This record gives sequence, structure tokens and C-alpha cells, in this order.
Amino acid sequence: MCNPDPPQIPEDTETQRSSLRGIAVAESGRAMRASSGFTLVEMMFVIVILGVLAAVAVVAYTKNSRKARAAEVPQVFGELKTREETYHAEFGRYLPACPNPAGTPFEDCAEGDYWPAPLPGYGKIMDASAMPARWSALKVRLPSTGLYCQYEVVAGLSGSDTNMAAVGIDLFGGAAPTRNWFYLMARCDWDGNSAVNAQYVQRDDESGMGKTNEGR
Repeated sequence: MCNPDPPQIPEDTETQRSSLRGIAVAESGRAMRASSGFTLVEMMFVIVILGVLAAVAVVAYTKNSRKARAAEVPQVFGELKTREETYHAEFGRYLPACPNPAGTPFEDCAEGDYWPAPLPGYGKIMDASAMPARWSALKVRLPSTGLYCQYEVVAGLSGSDTNMAAVGIDLFGGAAPTRNWFYLMARCDWDGNSAVNAQYVQRDDESGMGKTNEGR
């Protein structure tokens, strides 16, 4: 007995199936490529956004850090003013406070003779544990044993402008007061550019503080 021949699949049906398989594979490949391309673009977009956010965060942190460190200046100025007034009440004159006094007594601190020194830049803290003799004589109490800025007290006698230079002349309108006087100076380097520093000044009889190159 002979086995019957298997049914024959029409040629056109087999061709259709092959064609459909080819279309499916092609569509799958295109979908994978599209998916892969979209993911790459998406990742690049995320990386760019993260970079922008990081840059903004660094700028904000730097600005806030400088602001926090600069808050030291009014604290130290307040302490120096209090000590100078106490000294004046006892001795009848103000005491110039700088690390290298030279010249006429009680008029012997020139502008620019700051302490602590040197100024390291970038707002780095300086050791202030060993105060100069004049600061000790004023019995200054610093907010900490480290300072971010340098300080100086320029002082003089009534009617005398012996050691008054550009800053003092500007503060007092070009002439020494007809009373004993002093003014405070601070210098800070926040950005590491030693050629241009932030400077803060204040007269003995004013509460306002002058600022130049703030943030530098």
C-alpha cells in the first residue's frame, strides 16, 4: 500500500509567509535602532542638564561661602570699635593697631600694614592665635583663632593727619577731624587674584561700612 503524498503548500502562500517574516524582522530592526537612538539622545540631554545644574550649584556654593566668611568683618570691626572706645575712655586717645608701628606715637600705623599676614587668597583661613602687641594692649577678643581677612586700625590725634592716607582722606572728606579719630580697614582675597582685593572700611563715628571690590 502506497503512502499518500503530503499536501502541497501553494507556492504563493509560502512566498507570502516569507515576505511577512522579512517585514517583521525589518520592522523589529528599525524599532531597535529607533529605540537605541532615542535612549542615546536622552542620555546626552540628561548629562547636559546635570552639567548645567552642577555649574549653578558650584557658583551658588562659592557665593554663599564668601558671604558667610565675609560676615567676619562686621564682627571684628564691632569688637575693635568697642575696644578702641574703652581705651580712649581710659587714656584719652585711640591706639593705632598694626603689626609694624613706626613714627609718632599714637599716629604710627600707616595704611596697608595689615594683620594677619600674608594674605593666602581664595578665602583661606589664617592663624590669628598670636596677636600683635597693639591688639593685645586693646584686649581684643576675636571670634575665633583664625581669620579670613586682614585688619588694621589707623588712628590719630585731634587735627592731625600725619598718618592719614587715601582711605582716611576719603572717609573724612580731606581733613582730619578736630577730635581724636580712628578708622578701621579690612582686606580679603576671595578669588585668588592678589592684584585686586575686597576692601572694607569704617569710620569711628559711623555704623555704615564702605565696601569696594566685594567678592574679589
